[in-house]
Amino acid sequence: MNFDIEKSIEVLERTPLTIEALLDGLSKDWIYSVEEGEKWSVHKVVSHLIYGERTTWTPRLEMIMSNFPTKEFEPTDDVEEHFAKMESKSIRELIFQLKYLREINIDIVQAYNISSDDLNSTATHPELGVVTLKELLATWVVHDMAHLSQIARIMAKKFGEDVGPWKDQLGILNQ
Repeated sequence: MNFDIEKSIEVLERTPLTIEALLDGLSKDWIYSVEEGEKWSVHKVVSHLIYGERTTWTPRLEMIMSNFPTKEFEPTDDVEEHFAKMESKSIRELIFQLKYLREINIDIVQAYNISSDDLNSTATHPELGVVTLKELLATWVVHDMAHLSQIARIMAKKFGEDVGPWKDQLGILNQ
């Protein structure tokens, strides 16, 4: 499939709803446990998605679409401070925030009426160099998918040892 902004929005709209359906109402054990050898809980993954909504996706889209002579993304280095602020929030509060911010950000994307020419517009990423709007938007979608997969993997591994002889047949447990 070639990149299509409308198809991208279909996924971006559904990510917060998918997270809500999967996590809302679960016990804290599901929300705060981490994989062996890892540091991120489901709570931290959702906090990270909120961080991206605030600091990454639409601010960078707006930079690319701007008329600024120099278009350079600022590095995002305050993530630990963000995690500390989110620590006391319930998963329900995080989901509400994610849904709210995502709705606003999708409205921003749609308000630009992005053309196929716009998708080739560029800015400079502090680590990756020159990137296009198409690459940014495609990355946003794939980033969502990666973290949905991560949430599922964290949760699946809670019962990883309990599945007995089926463990080798459950690929998610071997990631």
